[in-house]
Amino acid sequence: MTVFSAMLSALGMTLDDAAALLGCSRDAVASMSNGRRSVTRQDLKRFRMIYAEMSAGRIGGFHAGAETAAQALWALRGTDDLPGVVDARSSRRGMKLKRKTLEPA
Repeated sequence: MTVFSAMLSALGMTLDDAAALLGCSRDAVASMSNGRRSVTRQDLKRFRMIYAEMSAGRIGGFHAGAETAAQALWALRGTDDLPGVVDARSSRRGMKLKRKTLEPA
């Protein structure tokens, strides 16, 4: 994995998303992703802009994976108020374990 491919992943971007953002071909982005082509400072500046917007919660108009990637970033920073996050798992197995530990032996 290259730093560039890790950035794409962190931003929830596909090769096509990155190609549209950078104004180049999908093949050029694939070459950057696997380290065969250099990434420019301008490319990094564009990714930083998207990262800053996503971190601030402004995801409107971005690529399809932006919302999910932003939620992942928020979760990693300590935000618990996200879709699908609950206080505890409710499962039969968990309930059985609780009963066993609460009942006197």
